[in-house]
Amino acid sequence: MANDPVHFVFDLDDTLYFEEDYVRSALRFVGGEVAERFSLANAADRLLVLRAAGEKNPIGRLWDEHGLPPDIRSTVLDAMRAHVPAISLRPDAADFIDVLRADRTAYAIVTDGRSVTQRAKISALNCLDAAYISVSEEVGLLKTDPARFAAVEERLGEGRYVYVGDNPAKDFAAPNGLGWLTIMLVHDGQGVHGQHLPPDRSYHPQFAMRSFAELAELASCPARGRDVVPLVRRPEEH
Repeated sequence: MANDPVHFVFDLDDTLYFEEDYVRSALRFVGGEVAERFSLANAADRLLVLRAAGEKNPIGRLWDEHGLPPDIRSTVLDAMRAHVPAISLRPDAADFIDVLRADRTAYAIVTDGRSVTQRAKISALNCLDAAYISVSEEVGLLKTDPARFAAVEERLGEGRYVYVGDNPAKDFAAPNGLGWLTIMLVHDGQGVHGQHLPPDRSYHPQFAMRSFAELAELASCPARGRDVVPLVRRPEEH
């Protein structure tokens, strides 16, 4: 209904923050561990150079280059996954969430990945105040499963649901099926994953935007349930 509250639900990686920032933070962490354990002072710089050159597995490459012990690699990777990364919310996402907080509007995060890693990211982003956080490893389901989003509805209650994500391969099919409004945040090739629309239109977002600023008007009075349609464009318009 038009007067129902609007609930905003967000993907995490390459939506609320730039995932490449996490990758760089993780590589710096690994570089620091390697420097301390093996006296390789430039390990972090080497990892970042490999990443910039397109190396798919810079950590494995560094290990091979220096003949480092495999058992230590596993230990370092476990520590990397648990480290609190040097990341921050996209400025427009930070502004958007501040509006929700000021209006006392609850929001939720639905993300795929390891619990320890995703929780560390959410903590670094100061988003632990989300009313509901769903991590795939914790619930045993990926975002393609409608149960992930049905659980959000159970937690936040009745209303109109808006889901903002970036990956058409897995972000939008399930919430589309539940009648949510789905919006793809277009990152113009700057994200870690591609944004090619699958042939199956059920996977397509209903709308697309390049910035959370395009939702600011809607977020400023969510209880009125304003229609998001005038604020964003359909994916094919991008």
